[in-house]
Amino acid sequence: MRNKNLARAIKKLRTNLGLSMAEVARRVGVSKAYISDIEKGREPSVQTLARIAEVLGADWRELAKYSDKYIQEHPMSAEEFKQIRLNAGLTQEQLAQKLFINAQTISNYEDGWPIPRWRVNAMRGIVAGKK
Repeated sequence: MRNKNLARAIKKLRTNLGLSMAEVARRVGVSKAYISDIEKGREPSVQTLARIAEVLGADWRELAKYSDKYIQEHPMSAEEFKQIRLNAGLTQEQLAQKLFINAQTISNYEDGWPIPRWRVNAMRGIVAGKK
């Protein structure tokens, strides 16, 4: 999938900071060729996008607005996630226990971190009484 808007945004941030593709790649933990591909329109995973944003001093959520892939992989916003939890009468700790994760992860999701589709589906199953 090619996304020129995301590519332009990343390249602009990088060049404004005076960073080379090689330096960004080193800090992110990917190859220079991969950063080049991203700046040509290749969509990174949401996790890689978050690392790139961190290196470039940007909010990954702002960059994600340019990404069709983000919307496809993460169909639920932080607000929706929290509202479903609250409607089910669960604390962050209770939901975390049911999902076999720690409460900090639930807090991170509710603060806007990417929520994997499989975790959204698991949570929906839990609040629907299927687990």
